[in-house]
Amino acid sequence: RRSSDLIMKNQYPRTPILGLTATATREVIKDVQEILNIEGCFVLKDSFYRPNLFYEIVSMSSSSKDNDADLLAEMIKTRFKNESGIIYCLTVKDTEDLSEKLISKGIRASCYHSQLDSEIRSETHKKWYVGTLQVMVATIAFGMGINKADVRFVIHYSISKSIENYYQETGRAG
Repeated sequence: RRSSDLIMKNQYPRTPILGLTATATREVIKDVQEILNIEGCFVLKDSFYRPNLFYEIVSMSSSSKDNDADLLAEMIKTRFKNESGIIYCLTVKDTEDLSEKLISKGIRASCYHSQLDSEIRSETHKKWYVGTLQVMVATIAFGMGINKADVRFVIHYSISKSIENYYQETGRAG
């Protein structure tokens, strides 16, 4: 362990530390405890089960990404009209391409990924948060601190790298 890992605990030894997350595996909890130097602390944990979420698999059997974008745009315009949502992609290129295609279909969308300038990411997030944008097309860089109560759909354009990531991403709806 590096001394820099203990800066908070050393500078503020009597200040309580509280860590909150909606989804974390045992391994992640253990790592966070170690990093914060709070091993053996009291942990409250609840079930991952979220009864308010509905999962559905929709097959995109088209042979091209243009057709997929058409199907997504139609779904957003009909099933999710005026509702806020996120579409997750694995690559920066997919977020940019898909957001452009959705915009061309009349969807108020934008992309969000780690390669964007931080000011652009912040402004894009604000626009989505207040409803100027309906859909955020994003990589996993978009997730922490979303805190938006009216997210009504999360679509995975690409499948997540792990079931834990998938569950965490889907949990941003509802």
